[in-house]
Amino acid sequence: MHPDLRGYYDCMICLAITPTEQLRRLEQRNPRMLRRFVDEWIPLENRYFEETGTESAADMIVDTALPDNV
Repeated sequence: MHPDLRGYYDCMICLAITPTEQLRRLEQRNPRMLRRFVDEWIPLENRYFEETGTESAADMIVDTALPDNV
């Protein structure tokens, strides 16, 4: 959903997740890389979302976190 491309989309959907669930999934997927995700990727991703207004530009926001009891 880069701002330069938004005019080409019919519908923009932002997938959201809680930080806790994001860390749980990252650790489950690749425990060796978790520290790098925490130190590098997540801050860059968060900055991108903030600077580009990704969530506010979305037509729909989908919470992808599962309930705690699943």
